[in-house]
Amino acid sequence: MKALGWVILCCFSLLAFGQNSNSSKSVMIGVGKPVLVKPADLKTRWQAKLVNLEAPSPDGNSYRSWLMRTKQHLPARPGFAKKSPSSVAEVPIITSSFEGNYTDGLPNDNDLAISNGGQLISVINSNIIFFDTQTDSLLFSISLEDFSDTLGLTASMYDPKVMYDPQQDRFIFVCLSGNTDSTSNIVLAFSASNQLMGGWYFYRLPGDALNNNTWTDYPMLALTEDELFLTANSLINDTFPPSVSDSWKYLFQQSFIWQIDKARGYAGDSLITRYHYNILFNNKPIRNLCPVRGGSDLQGPNLFLLSNRNFDLLNDTIFVVQVTGTINQPGLQVLVNFARTDIPYGLPPDADQKGNRLLQTNDARILAAYYENNRIHYVQNCYNPTSDTARSAIYHGIINDPGISNNIEGYIIGDDSLDFGYPNIAYSGRYPGDEEAIITFLHTSEDTSASISAVFYNGNSGYSDRITIKQGETFVTRGGSYVRWGDYTGSQRKYDQPGTVWMSGYWGKVLTGNPLLGTRVNATWIAALSSPDSSLVSQVAEQPEENTVKLFPNPTDDLVNITFSLPNSEMVRIELVDMSGRIVKTFIHDLAQKGQNRFTFSTSPLDAGHYVLIINTGKGVIMSEKISKY
Repeated sequence: MKALGWVILCCFSLLAFGQNSNSSKSVMIGVGKPVLVKPADLKTRWQAKLVNLEAPSPDGNSYRSWLMRTKQHLPARPGFAKKSPSSVAEVPIITSSFEGNYTDGLPNDNDLAISNGGQLISVINSNIIFFDTQTDSLLFSISLEDFSDTLGLTASMYDPKVMYDPQQDRFIFVCLSGNTDSTSNIVLAFSASNQLMGGWYFYRLPGDALNNNTWTDYPMLALTEDELFLTANSLINDTFPPSVSDSWKYLFQQSFIWQIDKARGYAGDSLITRYHYNILFNNKPIRNLCPVRGGSDLQGPNLFLLSNRNFDLLNDTIFVVQVTGTINQPGLQVLVNFARTDIPYGLPPDADQKGNRLLQTNDARILAAYYENNRIHYVQNCYNPTSDTARSAIYHGIINDPGISNNIEGYIIGDDSLDFGYPNIAYSGRYPGDEEAIITFLHTSEDTSASISAVFYNGNSGYSDRITIKQGETFVTRGGSYVRWGDYTGSQRKYDQPGTVWMSGYWGKVLTGNPLLGTRVNATWIAALSSPDSSLVSQVAEQPEENTVKLFPNPTDDLVNITFSLPNSEMVRIELVDMSGRIVKTFIHDLAQKGQNRFTFSTSPLDAGHYVLIINTGKGVIMSEKISKY
């Protein structure tokens, strides 16, 4: 297998941003009292679901047919010179890994959320599971339709998304119902507690909020300190006759934003919401708004959102949208800016599978983003401009000073022998402001089954090599040679375990014993990844000989004494973590003086067991020592 190809071009100065003068509109929409649902009371009923198994025809008028035709005319590889970072980061470490949901339907749109207490919710387009990672036990499994059955909706459910709120210790679930103006609804649920089985407040938001004969598609979620933001696309019914060329272009009306007071949802009160629409640039609606999540913690009260020209063969425009306050704040605005990337992105070619089969990569829309240290990191599908054959790749963009200068650095993550698709990105720093992230994505080729990968990004040392999280067992086939590869994957920072990211993705699974489903299905794999810079197994940084560290007594049930020496005065962080990597206590983050230093702490607040004491300076870890409390 060929080495990874990293296309990295330095940022250069140009007139790269501007502000749009168009004004958005908004209306207040009240949503009444919810239905309280306790999962233990739900029954698995008919689980009825209509699934179309046919692949689209290239000469049809659908969105996917148009993409198939367009990708036949992708330009020759531009041939950017390959550049590698000055050094290569270590790969992320897989600390947990197990099988999740699977389905006979398509696509397998994956998302997940995990609480500080280790409760995990995993969703795909057909079902939902609750899992306790502390006890390795499945708590609950049910179809999307049955989970939201009390709302009385009869249309099929799809496009599920979930989030965990680390400040309120609660979960949020959303999915869509129906794909016409008369059947379209948004199913929104807030957990009543931090226990997945403890009850959920279910609300129904109108899919045709403006009563203009449209329906809702493709939701995305983000949280601020006070509010939930839900974005989606508004489409009109597909009523155009076959004679109308590219009728799908006329279906899209606009992207919109629901801004929701999350506290009322957690309490089961009627919701206060604001619906933003008419979000334009040069009098044209912006498409596929991706709300930017917080990195090390939630942001607020303002929220950034991103969009791009996702259908173009080649483009460098990024739209940076900002909601400037909370729902009831006077002067609240939705501002639209644009910027240009230093290297372009482009429509990704479809991915190869065994046996001359293809997996859909869809368009180049932005799929995930987070904000940290006055920078936005985002990822999307794109083409690999340096491979000898057409390959899909991952675009990683970094927006510096968003909303003001909007200076953008672009990086393309690709491989000459593999197709990459459907990335997600999560902050993986130990401390606020760290320039670290874990990027997860799917990979495949004509010789490699549908599988899941990750790379680690460090702002100082660049990108790691690719690590395989789950190797697929087989190609995926359903209704022909052109198969859906999902629309998104899941990823979330584990907030109480800095440096850890949980993800869910799509892989090809061999299935036996069920002739109705066939022998191949698209399954979900769930994994926890640790930043190599925060791992307990990280090597102790090399220090001068006079930097000796002593810890005594050990084991102990009382005081612990640590002496260490520093060649120069520098910032020191001293932390105690448990054996799973969770920070139990941050004792010190302060300037320590040159020469000998002593640190003492009592173990009396600790339960009996094993822990690790870590002393970290700006140059690295100078001590990582196991302590036993008896």
